[in-house]
Amino acid sequence: MASVEASTNIDVATNLQRRLLDCERRVFRKWEDRILKAFKDAWTGWLYIGRPASAQRDVSFKAWHSKIETTDANTVALKIFNTEDYSSFVHRSGSTVIEWQRIFAEVQTQLLPGLVADLEAEIAKNLSAPAAPKKLGARGGGTTVMRGTSL
Repeated sequence: MASVEASTNIDVATNLQRRLLDCERRVFRKWEDRILKAFKDAWTGWLYIGRPASAQRDVSFKAWHSKIETTDANTVALKIFNTEDYSSFVHRSGSTVIEWQRIFAEVQTQLLPGLVADLEAEIAKNLSAPAAPKKLGARGGGTTVMRGTSL
């Protein structure tokens, strides 16, 4: 279980009424990488005062991961998480603001509008594109025999 989980959901059921296409998911994946990089870039500059020189460094930095969840047909979720227990309490010296919350607030104002704009542009491009015809297999099957009857 993640100690920190920042999640953003996009509702595709109301207006789109379908799952994301592969090309639309690629846009989402590109922005997932940018948002994870923003978290990692901001999660730097820590002074390890009072820690032994042999103690491991950047443990919580390496624990930042991301995931796109599309298990629900109505929403697409982008989750950024850190699995280290203490990461939800980390704050800068002299500040009471929790660091991951500060970073997430910046991501929401600076990066999420770009994600939404790019995703909307890709969806709009695909709405007017002709869909490739689907080839269906032959209908029917073998002979149906009911129990208790003879042919």
